[in-house]
Amino acid sequence: MGDGLETIDTQNEEDEDDVFDMSENAAFYSIDRMADILLYAEDQDKEFILGELQQLLGHCPDDFENILLPVICNQCVQWSTDLQFKSAQALSYIVAYPISPGAGKEIMNCSIRMLKEDTELRNQDRVFFFQVWSGLLVESMQVTNIPVFKEDLDGLLQLGKRFSEDQRMENRKAAGRIYGAACTASDRKLAESDILQRILRLSYDNDVIVLGTAIEAMVMLAESIGLNTIQGVLWPRILKTVNSDDVRVRCTALRTVATILQNIRERNLASDADNLFFRKSVASLLVAEAEMIVRDAKADLRNVTDETYMTLEVQSEIFGELLYTAMDVLDTQSTVVVYHAYISLASCNGPLLRRNVAYNFPGFSMCMSGKYGDLGAVLTLLCRDRDDEVRWKLSAGLHESLKILLKDPMVDNATAGKCVVALLTDENLAVSGNVVEHLGELIKTFREENLDEHVNLLLSGLGQLEGMVDGSWRLQEMICKQLKNCITLFDAPTIAGVILPLLWNLTQQGMPPVRASASETIMHCLRNIDDKDLLNFSVKKFYMRLGSFEYPYRIRLNLIDAALEGTRVFSSVFFREFFCQAVVDLAEDPLSNVRLKIARNVPAFTPACITVPEFKSMLRELRKDKDQDVSTAIKSMGNPLVGKVEQWQTPEWIAKDRQKLKAERLFFTKELERKSSARAGGHAVGRNGSIHGIGGVRKQSQPRRNSISPQKETEAEESDAAFISSLRSGPPLSRDQVPSAVDRDRNSGQVSTDEDQQTSSITRSFTRLW
Repeated sequence: MGDGLETIDTQNEEDEDDVFDMSENAAFYSIDRMADILLYAEDQDKEFILGELQQLLGHCPDDFENILLPVICNQCVQWSTDLQFKSAQALSYIVAYPISPGAGKEIMNCSIRMLKEDTELRNQDRVFFFQVWSGLLVESMQVTNIPVFKEDLDGLLQLGKRFSEDQRMENRKAAGRIYGAACTASDRKLAESDILQRILRLSYDNDVIVLGTAIEAMVMLAESIGLNTIQGVLWPRILKTVNSDDVRVRCTALRTVATILQNIRERNLASDADNLFFRKSVASLLVAEAEMIVRDAKADLRNVTDETYMTLEVQSEIFGELLYTAMDVLDTQSTVVVYHAYISLASCNGPLLRRNVAYNFPGFSMCMSGKYGDLGAVLTLLCRDRDDEVRWKLSAGLHESLKILLKDPMVDNATAGKCVVALLTDENLAVSGNVVEHLGELIKTFREENLDEHVNLLLSGLGQLEGMVDGSWRLQEMICKQLKNCITLFDAPTIAGVILPLLWNLTQQGMPPVRASASETIMHCLRNIDDKDLLNFSVKKFYMRLGSFEYPYRIRLNLIDAALEGTRVFSSVFFREFFCQAVVDLAEDPLSNVRLKIARNVPAFTPACITVPEFKSMLRELRKDKDQDVSTAIKSMGNPLVGKVEQWQTPEWIAKDRQKLKAERLFFTKELERKSSARAGGHAVGRNGSIHGIGGVRKQSQPRRNSISPQKETEAEESDAAFISSLRSGPPLSRDQVPSAVDRDRNSGQVSTDEDQQTSSITRSFTRLW
């Protein structure tokens, strides 16, 4: 009997060991099991779970906040010192996420409990303990809308008072952080009557670490008190610490000054008198710091003391904010000193300093433009910097800088244009990506300043970049999206001769998202070609050819992407005239992948094409397709051939379609009127200065052979439809005819039509860009 009980007990112990002796991977399958590990397992297993909290929060935030977080916050007080440090580190990652106010409150309470513990640690460990948990308290209280009540604030202030009176430095430092955290949740009355005096007392502490913490807390204090209190009480104390003999205190005070100025500016609460106060007080500080920069930055920074380099680094950080505040009250001599200080930082051999300079360049340009010095030379200097991050930060704000520099009479616009191209074609694709991200803004800026040659340079650089970004599909996709957003800024010859060839290359070489984006952008390009002959040529060369058997089937799939975008960009009349036939042809593709994509997108094409006989025939054939997936896909959408047209053409759709049709007629009518007024001897002058022949607008009384007739409901619509039909030259080509029609003359060296003569000359004129 005894042996049996002993066997059972032994088995229970083994089962219990199995519960907690689990593999790391097994713990990922259950949040509840992770909680059990944190409650009962060994420290090694707990440490593993704590190390994975950041990833866990991204996958299941609700379960984390409801199950794991309460366990950590309640149990960590009982854990070993090492686990408590690990917990604080893990929770600091958590508060950086957009967690709920309740989770922030739980972490705040946990931090307070840990700080109240009278830990028996060695001096060094104790300093670190108070540093991590007081820092976590500040971070947790900055979570948006965290519920902090009066009793919470009273408890914080009592804890801060206890720590501030302690003889140990780490406790007094924690008091400074506690007071700063309390400021984030207190009202103005409490901050000015109580917390202000507590922080000021700490700012006179004999220990520079406590003093520095108090100065840092003044940033949060300044957000809770009025401007009058800042000017009369807080500001004089901060400026006095700027002159401290201790470099750490001095640098902390400079950062505090800059942060308070930024907060006041962003909150937009200062009156004119308040602004004047800060401008005058900051102006003298800025000039003093600038003179120090000119003195120290000219040295070889590899050989200077740590204190000197630290000071220069902080000065380069806060330089922009101080200059923005004081720029209106600087005299000529002070302006010169500030300019030379910036140049000294930009040309020094400290990469961290130059990165801060590049980051501040848009603000520096705004403050100094037209006052002193050639800012274009500064742009060139930073543009050629050997440090990748310097150029990356410069390129991130380039679009803002150019808006200012191009209006500065002391800046050579040609130099600025070369810098843009240099950054666009930078060997580091992150730098190029910043320029591409704001491509539309750059082109718009150049157009506003009538710098068309800069636009040509930019397009030339884009052509060079297109050959450099193989493998960087996100950058290629960004190029397509930016061109789509700014395509209205280009004339027809530029679109047809430069932009469409670039997009065509991307449809051939890019990843699937790039090819789809390029195909969609092609349709926006076609929508903005206001020349009839160029339009017909471009539709054949850059749209119809996507469906040719000359290219892999993945390219033919891109024609469907382009056509889908076409239904959103063009009116149904325009779509039927120029694009519908290619879609119909693809329904006969031998590859089921192509036919399946057509079938799945039939609802998008039906409103515009339901009246087209060829489209109806295509629907019948797809319903009988030999591929089961294709026939199933088309049948699952119902039968568009049964019922009335109104079930597809809703009143909302019709209203939008009519608006698009009117806009198209207006767009092309303006171009025809411009050419008609400029006609001399049967010729017209194009936008780019070229001279080419143009035929009159052909009135269509009967549908042409093989054309797709639009539905006409009113006389106005009939007129618009006839006008759109007149834009197309000849019957629509099938996909098999397009390559020979476009490439035949190129291969034979002959030109067969006026349309091809015109487009060939335009394409040749842009050969230098490709």
